[in-house]
Amino acid sequence: MGTPACARILNLDETRAITERVRPAGFLGRSLNGNAVAKIKVLLGADKRIVTVTGLDQQDDTAGLATRLATDLASLDNDQVLLVDGNFRDPKLQRRLKLEDRPGLADFLAGRGDVAWMTQRAILPNLSVMLLGNSGSPTPTALSGAAVSAAFEVLSEHFRWIVVDAGVITDSPEGIALGMLSDGVLVGIAAGKHRRHEVDQFVHDSARLGIKVLGAVMIEGKK
Repeated sequence: MGTPACARILNLDETRAITERVRPAGFLGRSLNGNAVAKIKVLLGADKRIVTVTGLDQQDDTAGLATRLATDLASLDNDQVLLVDGNFRDPKLQRRLKLEDRPGLADFLAGRGDVAWMTQRAILPNLSVMLLGNSGSPTPTALSGAAVSAAFEVLSEHFRWIVVDAGVITDSPEGIALGMLSDGVLVGIAAGKHRRHEVDQFVHDSARLGIKVLGAVMIEGKK
């Protein structure tokens, strides 16, 4: 008797077939490349600027995918790009990029501090990073749609593109708020790791929440 489809690890072709149901882009490739980044820019449109990166679980390397996307966007032209650590469950950008510990997104949502102090240059002259910060999870008031929108409106005055590493958007109220705020969500699916029912459930949950998924990229799992 064969292994049930929902119990098997997905291969590349199966991942492509499932994520083709994600619109508008479907499966963007086995890795993020210049063509995929250009397609993301076109899908977002001239007046959009916020992309949230998510995985299916916290072991997916969303920090790496978000960093790659932000770096590629900054490399394409001279626009100012902001990479934000919005992973309230397991923030990784400070360690990955070896940045100074300072207030960040959680503090900004709570109304403490300004953009200049909470951002640091990294990798490229036109790429800045906002870490998660030291305030822990924001209050329900700070996470309200109006409050989050107002905070990112301020950030949008300073940056053409904002890339948020949210870890897993469906895991927490913070992740859901960031997913709903963004102009589009990019899903990282670790190669050789996930099962069909996990991807199906994520696609279903995102649609139910009204989160716009731009497409999916198969990435190498966390080593």
